[in-house]
Amino acid sequence: MPSTPAGALYPGQWLDRYELLCPVAQGGMAQVWVARMQTQLGMQRLVAVKAILAEHAEDPRFHAMFLDEARIISAVHHPNVAHILDLGEHAGVLYHVLEWVEGDSLAALRRKVHRKQHKLPLGIVLRVSAAICAGLHAAHEVREDNGELLGVVHRDVSPANVLLGTSGQVKLIDFGVAKAMGRMAEETSAGTIKGRVAYMSPEQAMGGALDRRADVWSMGALLYQLLTGRVPYDADNQLAMLHLLSRGLPPTPLRDMPEDVAEIVYTALSYNPMGRFHTAKEMQQTIEAVMTRHCAPVTAADVAHFLESEMGERIARRRGTIARAIEAAEQRVQIASEYEVASSTASSMGESALHTPTTGGHSAVQRVSTPDVEPVAAEEPELPSIVADDLDLDRALKAMGARRRMKIIVIACIALLALLGYAGYMAWIRMTM
Repeated sequence: MPSTPAGALYPGQWLDRYELLCPVAQGGMAQVWVARMQTQLGMQRLVAVKAILAEHAEDPRFHAMFLDEARIISAVHHPNVAHILDLGEHAGVLYHVLEWVEGDSLAALRRKVHRKQHKLPLGIVLRVSAAICAGLHAAHEVREDNGELLGVVHRDVSPANVLLGTSGQVKLIDFGVAKAMGRMAEETSAGTIKGRVAYMSPEQAMGGALDRRADVWSMGALLYQLLTGRVPYDADNQLAMLHLLSRGLPPTPLRDMPEDVAEIVYTALSYNPMGRFHTAKEMQQTIEAVMTRHCAPVTAADVAHFLESEMGERIARRRGTIARAIEAAEQRVQIASEYEVASSTASSMGESALHTPTTGGHSAVQRVSTPDVEPVAAEEPELPSIVADDLDLDRALKAMGARRRMKIIVIACIALLALLGYAGYMAWIRMTM
């Protein structure tokens, strides 16, 4: 097994009351784990733990960005924004805890459908888009204690940052590059762009002043892609994409689409911010009005049903992976318990048996460490912060089972050595008396 980098997280590690089970995603600043939270009364709950990467642990800029993100999320209270549950630092690891959403990302669903040369149902597209707009508006409306707007702009609205839950819930996530008044982290430096270019407004791409209408533009790009399978300004590379954005030309017209649906997209993608919807709520209301004209009532249950039909097998595999990770965690607990029993048994026969002096002055019997499960990285870098792609821990768990059997053998040997050592020690005492 490859060595673990210094400061890297590993399965079975505890961050305060959160036990890490397996990694599910990683970005440029942080890694996300599914973990289980233990309460004082013994209850357990799955959560998502987002921890700053070890290589950035000593960088104050990343600390500031991480804390800014937590501050912004904690101020947003809306069912369409993933809730933050805790923020902490343990053994030098800065982390925050978010609700665990069982399901998949909008990006994964879109890829699956469009790869089959199919289209996402219009009703599903409109219902999900309206929910994202609702979450965005809640973030845009966050205020300081004095009532002044915080000026939140997400700056990274994309399908990868939208979660769809198995109950049909829609959650906007990842405010890591969000703009807001009073941020501790430095704002974008000259020549640096934060966010995904494919969903970026022209003013954001060119480093201009931003307000909530930049996110409205991103919603237009997201909606365009859900309807067509491609982003509005597609190109071979990001530089060419930026060039298209800066020219101010309209995207390729939407075809075979109701006129009022296309008009929503064109309005959101207006080159001039003044021509866009003024707020995400205005865009949401327009989407919902159009939805009632062209679709039967679409509910969260319909979203859940469609997600299950397209992604159910993948979600079930991930659920099985997490179940195996929990089983591995229980095995670690069992190993620790067996060690304590063996250690206690040997100690009861004589403290000296466990600490037989050696010529080097060290204990002849050392404490046996609990085995680790090698972290398994998410397969796709496009995955959002708290949704894993198909993880496969089978190989790691089998390896852990072999190490567990070896551990039990080692523990038995320790107990035997303790007995033999005790007997030898007592014989030596008798000989020297």
